[in-house]
Amino acid sequence: MLSNNIVENENKIEEKQDESQLPTSSSASSNESEPNKSPISSSPLPPSTPPPSFYQYDPDDEFYMAPPTCQFLHYRDAAVIVGIFEVLMITGTLFGSLNFYIGIRLFGIWAPLLLSAILCIAIGTTVIMIYGIKTEQPQLLWPQIYFLKLEISLLLAGAVFSISSMCLGMESTHWIFSHFVRVDKMEQVAGPIWPFNIAILSFSGAALGIWFDVIVRGCYDYLLDKEYFSQTSNQPPIDICDFSREKPKTIIIGNEDNR
Repeated sequence: MLSNNIVENENKIEEKQDESQLPTSSSASSNESEPNKSPISSSPLPPSTPPPSFYQYDPDDEFYMAPPTCQFLHYRDAAVIVGIFEVLMITGTLFGSLNFYIGIRLFGIWAPLLLSAILCIAIGTTVIMIYGIKTEQPQLLWPQIYFLKLEISLLLAGAVFSISSMCLGMESTHWIFSHFVRVDKMEQVAGPIWPFNIAILSFSGAALGIWFDVIVRGCYDYLLDKEYFSQTSNQPPIDICDFSREKPKTIIIGNEDNR
């Protein structure tokens, strides 16, 4: 009797061991589904999160509306208007200097000649800038930028020179400016504080030149952005799933002889 019980217990233990070695249906189904898992399903993001949207470049975006024009004009349009307005201002100054030279001989011929040279340079740089904007070549805006910096420097130097001469007294001011203008005629035209008036005009012109320079530099940055995004848009899109599907490579360190 005891031997029969021992044999039955041994049979039960063997049956339990066999059952533990067989895989269950749930574990088998989970093992079969693991290789077919998508790489996106293992992402830490929740399933309802949409994929990241890529940036779409818009050349007419509100970002490129020029702040110096209260965002009424695009940088490319504002730069063209600024160049034309600059040429018109220098032309008006040239005609005014010719009037003073021919009418009352306020200064010598050097003033109209200097303004004529500046006008020719302004026309050349403006034409090059407009051509660069139309053909989308940002490097063609550099002549206009450098010329504006030259104008700003000359106007600031003239303002500092006028104020410095006033600090030395009227006699020194008359002696300094007598090499350039007729002081007696200048007092009749611009009043007794004409050096101060010259300084105000110079500072106003320099401020206007800085305003022009900000607009042209903004147009230059706009053309650079457009050139960059036009080059990147021609490249094929990258699928992030391609990176997750790559199999890891095994790197063996050391010689095979030592294995």
